[in-house]
Amino acid sequence: MPIFMVAALVLLAGAEAFVATPPSCQMLRSSPVSMTMAPMDRRAALSGAATALLWGVQSANAVSTLAADKAELSSEEKKLAEEDKLLIALDRQEFSDEVALKKAQDAVLDAMQKGDDAKVKELEAKVRALKSKEEADEKAKKALNAEVSLEAAKVKAEKAKVAKDVALEVAEENKEELEAEEAELKAVVGGDTFASVKAFFKQ
Repeated sequence: MPIFMVAALVLLAGAEAFVATPPSCQMLRSSPVSMTMAPMDRRAALSGAATALLWGVQSANAVSTLAADKAELSSEEKKLAEEDKLLIALDRQEFSDEVALKKAQDAVLDAMQKGDDAKVKELEAKVRALKSKEEADEKAKKALNAEVSLEAAKVKAEKAKVAKDVALEVAEENKEELEAEEAELKAVVGGDTFASVKAFFKQ
């Protein structure tokens, strides 16, 4: 039995110990106990069942939201990881372009010194192509950097949502458990006694 209910029943028993029992009540107590639930007890039981059902639905909704946000976070993290790999590849390509361009420029100077005009023209065309490629790679890298920054912000936002969902789910589970304990206690001791016990613990 939950601690809340045990404490409530102990408190109730202690209170009854100091109350004198009239003879008429003693006679009633000595009579056989009816197996039929009193109207108040039935209402308390139905109220407890309705509360449990309501919190069960809300808890299921919280779990569904958490699962959806976790899936979205996983998707965003995967996309960010792929973009990071592309960015690393572009960095390597940029370095390779710089090395190739430097070699081509040195080859142009060497051909000029040798007076090989045909070779100079050929190498100058190669230099222009390498420069164009380098500029294109730089633009691609800049665009990808912007995309990575945007994706990182999305991942951060999704992580915050998941953390909030987890906290909400825990809070709802705790509240659901408390409501179930209170409903069970109310069904056992009756509505009036339950209200008195609840007021006592709120002091």
